[in-house]
Amino acid sequence: DRSTDTWTVLSDWSTKNTATFVPKKAGNYSFVVHVKHKNSGTTTQDSYKSVDVKVGSAKSNAKSLSVTGGKYVGSTLTMSATADPADKTLYKLWVADRSTDTWTVLSDWSTKNTATFVPKKAGNYSFVVHVKHKNSDTKTQDSYKSVDVNVQYKKSTVKSLTLSGGNEIGQPITMTATADPSDSTLYKLWVADRSTDTWTVLSDWSTKNTATFTPKKKGNYSFVVHVKNKYSTSNVQEDYMSKDIFAHEKDKATAISLDVTGNYKVNNKISINALAEPQNNALYKIWVCDRVTETWTLLSDWSTNKTASFTPKTSGTYSVVVHVKHKNSKAEKDDYIAKDILVKPDKTLIVIDPGHNYGGDAGAEYKHNGVTYNETILNMEVASKLKRELVSRGYEVVMTREENDRDTLPMRESLAKRVKLANDLNADLFVSIHHNTAPDAPTANGTEVYYSTAAPIAGIAVTDSGKDIGLFPKGNLEIKATNNKISASKKLATDMVNNIASQLGYTNRGAKDEDFYVVKNTLMPSVLVECGFISNPSEAKKLADPNNQLKFAKILADQIQKQF
Repeated sequence: DRSTDTWTVLSDWSTKNTATFVPKKAGNYSFVVHVKHKNSGTTTQDSYKSVDVKVGSAKSNAKSLSVTGGKYVGSTLTMSATADPADKTLYKLWVADRSTDTWTVLSDWSTKNTATFVPKKAGNYSFVVHVKHKNSDTKTQDSYKSVDVNVQYKKSTVKSLTLSGGNEIGQPITMTATADPSDSTLYKLWVADRSTDTWTVLSDWSTKNTATFTPKKKGNYSFVVHVKNKYSTSNVQEDYMSKDIFAHEKDKATAISLDVTGNYKVNNKISINALAEPQNNALYKIWVCDRVTETWTLLSDWSTNKTASFTPKTSGTYSVVVHVKHKNSKAEKDDYIAKDILVKPDKTLIVIDPGHNYGGDAGAEYKHNGVTYNETILNMEVASKLKRELVSRGYEVVMTREENDRDTLPMRESLAKRVKLANDLNADLFVSIHHNTAPDAPTANGTEVYYSTAAPIAGIAVTDSGKDIGLFPKGNLEIKATNNKISASKKLATDMVNNIASQLGYTNRGAKDEDFYVVKNTLMPSVLVECGFISNPSEAKKLADPNNQLKFAKILADQIQKQF
């Protein structure tokens, strides 16, 4: 032991050449062997060797610290630590409230490596574990780890909103809401007169979850509940729920809606679905009129039946009319609603748009390994194959540009021309073919298909990317595109991208809602297909392969045929 120069014989003279030693303290030690021949007559060694060893204090090392549980006020958080050596480590577990820098010992020095903590307020907390070896001679830790946790109030969510009472003018309606967490939620209860969009607070922020309202006039009303946690410092709701009712006159019905669905083509079934208030006491009479001949046909006489159907035999405009009255009404009818539809010939017309041109609306161009990939040309190659495939299946197809066209119109005029063609033809479907680029991400890859939920009137400017934008806030000038166009476009976009990805192995980048000019401003179901990335060398080669283009076109045609 070099600290005291104390020498200890571990094994006296013998043929034994090994020995063991357990140091009791840290420090420097010299291990020495003396050797001599067994026939030596000396009492000292013939030779020796030594090795110096520095022995350190036993130490533990913190390996991990985890904090589990809901990170909300009132929830139990569990901290768990591990250290090396596992069987010889002592732990000290702390938590600090960082808003006050107040430290609390959750578990003092022991072999216990877990502790729990329930925060009483929101804020940042630090969970810390100190570890030391059980043989350590220090009073402080050998090592530590910490985890910071942000504790929040659990946001309130609406579970239910019920309305009770009659929907007649002059009768009180009671709204009742429930929310989670039930014991710490505040409610704000509203009603809106939709004819004027006048909002009235029935009950301001409080634990009260019911209120009553008596409508004074006929019309639509929205009942809305806002909720937030009572510990929230914000005046904004964390969740809401609404329910609509129609307040009606006594013994009098009001026509609310009329849906006419189906494929508006000769020899195709068209379905009619009407709605009147009060729903439980309304009678319906459903008509259709061929406006070419002014021939009226009664589809369903007075009854509670609110649906009907008809199959037009000729093209042209048809008027669907529904008369409604209360079952106790003495009038010929209380109200009516009508809708005109245009029935087309039975052959489906599809407009295919090979994107870009050779001038002001030119497509992207990339060169890889001496080969040039021009988007304008690739768009035409895929579009032409899609056209041939659709024509072979009995569709009528019109292209927005042909293979020998060398149009150089500026982008806005070019896009407007394509949209006008489709709208003027009253086409059944518009499909725009494009190829993608990502200059800053040369490995970007995959197929994506776009549709638009915006209405044409919203956009009055167009960006370089072909996106249509508005100069006024949405909702100011914007009207919603028809539900039929949106649902058909979204379904077709989804089916196209999913099948291209699964059948050809392209990365599926999804069906996406975007205000691209051509899909926004066409009046029929419309999609824009981004076949793949020509900025990616390997994908560009695949996209330019005629056999791959044909497979691509057939998959697009398959999905079109399923829906149109």
